[in-house]
Amino acid sequence: MATHGSHDIAERFIEDLLAPLERAVTGGPSRSPRTDRSPRFLPVSPIPVTAAALGYADPVLTTAAAAHPAIDSLAATPLHVLAAISPWSGVLAAAAAVTVTFDGLRFCVWRHKLVLTEQTFATTGYRATRVRIGFPPGLRAVRRAAIRLPRGAVVGGKRLEGFTHAVNEVAGDGWAIDVEWEAHRHRLVLLRRRPEVDHSNSSEQAAILGEALRNSPLKQVRISDVIVDAELGPNSGYIISHAPALTLGRKGTQDAFREAILSHLPPHTSGRLWTVGFYPERSSIEVRLAAPLPELVPHIPVPATNLDNTTRYLIPYATGAVDSSAHKALKDKYGRVIAAWNLGYKSNAPHFLAAGPTGGGKTSLIRTLMTAALERGIPVLAIDLKMIELAGFAGYPGVAALVYHLPDIVWLISVVHAEMLARRDFIFTHRVPNEAMPLFLVVMDEFFVMSALLTAAGKYSGSDPTRQELARLIADEEPLSKLAQILALIRSMAGRIILGVQRPDGKNFGDDGTSVRDNFGSRASLSNLGPQGAYMMWGDTNLGRDLDTSVPGRAYVTGPTGQPIQAQVHWTPDIDMHPAKWGLLSEGDRALVEALRPATAPVITCYSSELAVWLLARGHEPTIAVHPQTGEPILDIDTLRRRANVAAPVQNIAVAADVDLDAVLDGVYADELKAGMYIQVVDEETGETLTGTVQSARRRKKDVLVDLAGQGRARQQITLHPKELVLLNSSGDVLDDAAGPGSDDDITDGEDQL
Repeated sequence: MATHGSHDIAERFIEDLLAPLERAVTGGPSRSPRTDRSPRFLPVSPIPVTAAALGYADPVLTTAAAAHPAIDSLAATPLHVLAAISPWSGVLAAAAAVTVTFDGLRFCVWRHKLVLTEQTFATTGYRATRVRIGFPPGLRAVRRAAIRLPRGAVVGGKRLEGFTHAVNEVAGDGWAIDVEWEAHRHRLVLLRRRPEVDHSNSSEQAAILGEALRNSPLKQVRISDVIVDAELGPNSGYIISHAPALTLGRKGTQDAFREAILSHLPPHTSGRLWTVGFYPERSSIEVRLAAPLPELVPHIPVPATNLDNTTRYLIPYATGAVDSSAHKALKDKYGRVIAAWNLGYKSNAPHFLAAGPTGGGKTSLIRTLMTAALERGIPVLAIDLKMIELAGFAGYPGVAALVYHLPDIVWLISVVHAEMLARRDFIFTHRVPNEAMPLFLVVMDEFFVMSALLTAAGKYSGSDPTRQELARLIADEEPLSKLAQILALIRSMAGRIILGVQRPDGKNFGDDGTSVRDNFGSRASLSNLGPQGAYMMWGDTNLGRDLDTSVPGRAYVTGPTGQPIQAQVHWTPDIDMHPAKWGLLSEGDRALVEALRPATAPVITCYSSELAVWLLARGHEPTIAVHPQTGEPILDIDTLRRRANVAAPVQNIAVAADVDLDAVLDGVYADELKAGMYIQVVDEETGETLTGTVQSARRRKKDVLVDLAGQGRARQQITLHPKELVLLNSSGDVLDDAAGPGSDDDITDGEDQL
């Protein structure tokens, strides 16, 4: 007979099954010497197998014995036993089959225990105290198993990896075994599964990517599936599986892997771009072809009846690229992420900052946000300094006021400030929750230009009586000071702001530009930014600097996770229905404009008499807030109407007569001036508007001394306060903040010369 040295499972089982018969025939020892402590496999099936065989052999043996009387007399007793067994041959055969099957399973359990015990000791250094095999056990690869180790055992890192490798080597290619170390129960748990197919050889492209993945730090990495798109054909995406890895949960690690994976993928013939999504929770990476950024996305109107509590205050305004990892984001039918402005009561980004030059799509973006807000029943107060960009909103349903002239701008700022304070007092007095206050939206386009013009108008000291009256109004109302308070506090009083600027430099917002960025949590930049502007908008000097500005409306916007993404802002045509402009629109644009127009005009709710009187004087009928307990109006509308009728209008003054507003690029603080800038500034001594190119700017203790070259190269020196806003003209050099505004190369420190 064969010795017990065979490694084949079936062969070893037959050896152990026939071992008792071998010992009975040869008279060998009942148990061979053991050199280890592993238990011996003792089968139970030989007994019923032998009995069944003898039962079936009874007729043959009886006939042979009858032919030889001597044998018959000697074997009388055994033959009687066989005769008694013979009728039960069928039952014994069935019992033999059952016990052989049972022994086969027991043998597999015994073999798995023996192998796992030795593998555990060889790879971890611990002797298993108990090994449990799930039933049925599996022939070659164990189905389920639990290996208990001594208390205090520690298995991790290379030990666990070595043990996993050992059990998978024994399992063969047809199975994969997952191993988990349960430290709290000091045991190893094994579970068998079908291995995922590695598709690395499905194509040359997949082979290159698969080879790169095998050389990566990820363990058990493979291309587990190839995506076949009906339109794009085979190899239009890959599913990459890997062993669980904590490091892939970090954004920095994901960015590094994304860059490495994309470097091994050639451009696709469809022109679509490869995107990489990470799913650490299921240990997989998805590589897919994404639809390219669209070049035009029309603003789709949403009827108020289709809005619920979740979408009522969520305004989609831009479409980005496909991002399979953005699970909770709004997406279009192509899977592209949609950026949305949340101006609801619980929003952490209720204000919107739009930055971009003329012609970049900023005005269309603001129109999109305004019309969507009006669709949602939110009234609007707006400032359009240039009398062009938002002119179509004059008389538009829900736009309570649209002002252009400086006196009206001053009054609008003042009454909004008064309304904010009145709402604050109402909330405090009646303990009204913020959600009970009706929302309203304030839109201020060309914010820095407006601030610069107000600064210049307030400094006027000439003889023009109209401009003198405007200067007194600005001195009395202090609009710039009130603006700062509005920006900081209005969100708590259910006010929302859209701010439009051309250059988003942090210093233009004051000394703490970062706080302004945090207050305007929703942002869009529609031009390539310099380091200062990029840091102001996105907190990173390298973001927002690689836009394709040849496509109007292309922008960096705040994505669903709060991080900036490239996107195409939604396009809203000019809503002005004046015949001169209406005739220029296509039939589709006209239909879109008509669909965007709200059927019911939102009405602003006033808590302050200042705002109510101002609106009544302008012909707009507001709603008066009511007392939360009695339901009575908190203001007497008849008294407000009488006050509105006697209110003396201030003569409209757009800007100083000698200021070319069309040439104005933006506003800039005096301590940010650089040589080569073309500016407009008001001389305090004469009240005249001076235009020229900055030759030099010297910062002194309390002011900035500017050497200005005007027409005919006539030069003069003017003194400005460091935080005084002056107008920056587009006809001169635009501020290049690559070196950073306010650097020593641009403004010299003149303290030593004083």
